[in-house]
Amino acid sequence: MIRRPPRSTLFPYTTLFRSLIPILVVGGTIALILKAVGRRRSDTGDTGESVRRFFQYAFLLGAYLLVAVGISGLLAEFLPGGGTVIRRDDSALALTVSFLLVGVPVLYGLARWTRRQLDQPGESESLGWALFLSAASIISLLVASSAAFQVLSSALVSDSRFYRADQLAIATVWGAGWYGLWRLGDRYGDPAKMQLERMAGSAVGLSGLATALWFLISSALLSMYDTAFNVRIVDNVGATLWYGFTGMAVGGLIWWWYWLRHAVGAERTPVWRGYVVLVGVLGGLITAVVAGSVVLFTVLQWFFGDPQGSSAARHFDILPWTVTPIAIGLAVWAYHRATLTSAVGTTRTETIRIYEYLVAGVGLVAAAGGITTMLVALFQALSPVGIAGDGTSNVLVAAITLLIVGSPLWWMFWSRIQHHAMSEPENELSSGARRIFLSLLFGVGGFVALVSLIVIIFIGIEGLFEGTTGEILRRSRVPFALVLTMGVVAWYHWQVFTSDRSNRPERTDRIQLREVVLMGGHSDLEREIAVALDISVRAWHRLDDLPTGPVHTATLIEDLRLIEAEQALVIIGDATHEIVPFKES
Repeated sequence: MIRRPPRSTLFPYTTLFRSLIPILVVGGTIALILKAVGRRRSDTGDTGESVRRFFQYAFLLGAYLLVAVGISGLLAEFLPGGGTVIRRDDSALALTVSFLLVGVPVLYGLARWTRRQLDQPGESESLGWALFLSAASIISLLVASSAAFQVLSSALVSDSRFYRADQLAIATVWGAGWYGLWRLGDRYGDPAKMQLERMAGSAVGLSGLATALWFLISSALLSMYDTAFNVRIVDNVGATLWYGFTGMAVGGLIWWWYWLRHAVGAERTPVWRGYVVLVGVLGGLITAVVAGSVVLFTVLQWFFGDPQGSSAARHFDILPWTVTPIAIGLAVWAYHRATLTSAVGTTRTETIRIYEYLVAGVGLVAAAGGITTMLVALFQALSPVGIAGDGTSNVLVAAITLLIVGSPLWWMFWSRIQHHAMSEPENELSSGARRIFLSLLFGVGGFVALVSLIVIIFIGIEGLFEGTTGEILRRSRVPFALVLTMGVVAWYHWQVFTSDRSNRPERTDRIQLREVVLMGGHSDLEREIAVALDISVRAWHRLDDLPTGPVHTATLIEDLRLIEAEQALVIIGDATHEIVPFKES
């Protein structure tokens, strides 16, 4: 029997809001980076406007959240509870009313002020307005979808007469808020800046759909596994499957609306490519690699490690939960990899470089972890102070698993990267992604090695003072393994970095083109320039009737490569083109 929780609607928000903190931090960081690398203005008046927008939209967001929580809590008090009588929580009701008494007038006043501000030039295109819409919309989406899942699953799992009144109120109020914010962003939001909200919604839908699919397939496989090997009594399989179907419906609807309906064909901005690379490509690959590592470790542990005397059926009962993520992760990776290829073509752009360096980094981390784990097992075996049941065989199995998974992945992508570094040094060695990758690995590896060395020295001196020299090797086996592994990683990448610096062509002072304003030309010219140069392209339409003819795209792109300016205006004429470098004042 499923027991209905108390009707207070305040506590479900705690976990959701905590989960939002990383999303908001990452989203805000991305937005700040985009603003920092975007157009720079020297007008001191913009500083005052930015401060005003920060406080205005921060208070607007807070007031919106207070009102939404208050209305949903008040609505839950008056919805029929599906036949379940629960004592009213007077303190929760008082807090709900307090939220409304404070939030409603503040929201009304700020909304009227914001509406007047949106009529002013540049306000609807401001970053503050876009961040407010994005944050409020994604918060509403998360709360509404979570509540909708609980309402549907509760009704399907138990019976049609039962439902969660509190969660129904939350889903209704926050769903209405999300719809209103979507319409508001559609009407007053800047499409380029609202891509952050589109990509965040796509990530929410994709993660929900993938998780529900994993739960559904794994539950079915586990049920068949338990039936075949008599591991445990299968109980209420239908309810488990209903949870999976409900999650797929909610997550799939969100992903369809955000990604397939509004984002997949949008402009290929850095935010769009960042979502495809980081969430789709890298997220899918990491999911498959981690799940594959667990499967491989389970198999190797049974044959070469210490399975702790369990039966084969008990030992491998984790496989139904770990095999499915491999297929799902590979499917997510393949789909987004194909989407990325169709967007940037076969040209080796900075987006492709970031993808390859990230995957190479994942493989390197796994391989380095395997080597470190193997050294720990070796030092543990050589230690004169033995530990009964120390599980050295399992440690070796874990090391071999990480090496088998990480080494081919790292070698495949790193060898491809180094091939481009030798064949195209003028582009590859000057890549920002490459320099960040090498500097990061050298810095992190050197830092970890240095800290581990300090720990080794401390353990050695402490052992001498306490007369426990026999335990020094055993106690320092982990930091000693880290010194060796991370020291080699740092040294190797420092050598590559210094080699790049000496072989890099002299073009460090050259100003890179980052934006093109295109006036005239055929409809595909904008996309071809953006893909070939990996820059932002804006199209302006001429209002005069000057004749224009076909332009040689390859020649135009090569001419743009030679421009030493951050911005350039391209005017297409009659089979001719004119490039005018400019700088916004």
